Amino acid sequence: MGVIPSNNSIWSSKSTPMGFNFRSGMELPDDVLLLILGFLSPGQLLQCRAVCRRWSHMALQPSLWRDKALPSKRWETVDPKLASAVLRLAPCLGRLEVSSSMHDKSGRLLTRTHCAVSELKFFFYAQETSLAAQVLARQASLGSLKRVRFCVSDFCKPINESFQRKLRALLHQILNTHGLEYISLNLCEPELPALSSSDEAREVPVPASLRRLKYFHPYLDPYLPLHLKWHAATLEDVSLAPAVPRAAFLLSSMPRLRRLQCTLQEDMEVLLQCPSLETFHLMIYLTDKSRLLLPQVRAFLKKVVTRLDNLVLDFWGGDESDEATDLVLCLEGTETTPAALRTLKFLISDGCHAFGPDPTVQLRRLGAVLHRLPNLTSLDLGGAPTRVLLEALDGTVLPDLVELTMNAPWECPHDWAHGWQARALMRRYRRLHVHIHPMVHQEYEVCEYCRKHKCHKIPEFGRCTLFSHSKGARCDVKHEKCEIAVIVS
Repeated sequence: MGVIPSNNSIWSSKSTPMGFNFRSGMELPDDVLLLILGFLSPGQLLQCRAVCRRWSHMALQPSLWRDKALPSKRWETVDPKLASAVLRLAPCLGRLEVSSSMHDKSGRLLTRTHCAVSELKFFFYAQETSLAAQVLARQASLGSLKRVRFCVSDFCKPINESFQRKLRALLHQILNTHGLEYISLNLCEPELPALSSSDEAREVPVPASLRRLKYFHPYLDPYLPLHLKWHAATLEDVSLAPAVPRAAFLLSSMPRLRRLQCTLQEDMEVLLQCPSLETFHLMIYLTDKSRLLLPQVRAFLKKVVTRLDNLVLDFWGGDESDEATDLVLCLEGTETTPAALRTLKFLISDGCHAFGPDPTVQLRRLGAVLHRLPNLTSLDLGGAPTRVLLEALDGTVLPDLVELTMNAPWECPHDWAHGWQARALMRRYRRLHVHIHPMVHQEYEVCEYCRKHKCHKIPEFGRCTLFSHSKGARCDVKHEKCEIAVIVS
């Protein structure tokens, strides 16, 4: 039967954690029992096998396991004994996250299991590349694998040619795995040589199936262009940290591409041919090479904002140069057509918000183009606004604005939320919700304002929502747990 972890604190011989009595459960029809068992965790399901023969059979029904995950919660530590039991006994699994600690305890099981996984997330070190390839091959052979995520942490260190060969073999294996719908690669890998034209011609395409493809590091996978080419008919969401030769032309042939995240690429204007593109995330990281692309990028941005619903300008590395920040002026659209954007978001440093109350330098040009954003409903500043920018939000520009996300331009966000600036802004935009994020308030350093005003407990981390409508009103905007009603009348 296999070793099944026991935990008397969560499971007794008399009842389930939900208070369900085993004796009553014996009388339930199969469909009702399956419904109840569906609420149990993987460990609890395996413990059901010890109740009786009927429950032992029911607890291993594939319908119970298809949406189960190990660990049950993301980033949770997996009990090695539970992992081994699941890999031996469970018929399938919705998601399996494999960390290095699991390699030591369950390495052989991972390569021999009959548990068919739908989503495989694999964390590994350089010396474990061969194991990653074996686990991928095993799951591919079981026929249920749809989503793979590979994350390796130490390829930034000098590595030898043997590891490079193993890495290239793993990337080639991913390329040739049939039926994948989602690939995510977070590999701080060495620069591998690109494929020659003759090498590409020898590769036999797999049937198009990919819907999402994500590369998180700027190192070029030699097989990336083939992913884009082979799955052009099905790809809907693509994220590319590296600059990929011919990427714009390959992307422009994708009829279903709805979301694109990329750095500055050559020939970006051909992306205007993407018929379904709704969301564009531009990572602005200027080098001597990418600066040469700026004229093309400006021309592309001015045209594409007249068609997009959502745009993210991501100043990767916190670039404050005029060349980078002047890209904000492209938000005005063309001479004849203003921007169609409904949401606009700025990220200031390495894909994140800036911290603290200091005004965000990257937004110094934003006030000049606000009047060319008539459809905007959501604006995320990625940091604190300048006084000039707040004054530019005069109620006539951005008439449909309902969400503004920013850092409070004040040492204490609680103080700013009750100040005249917040009241004046909310008075000009009666439907507006201001999400203050990220919080910079230090609970252990209570400021003078908070010492005198106990009306709200401002968290050190997380967001806080300011609003002016009545508390019972339906606004269709999700409020944060911390919320402050601003009296504007």
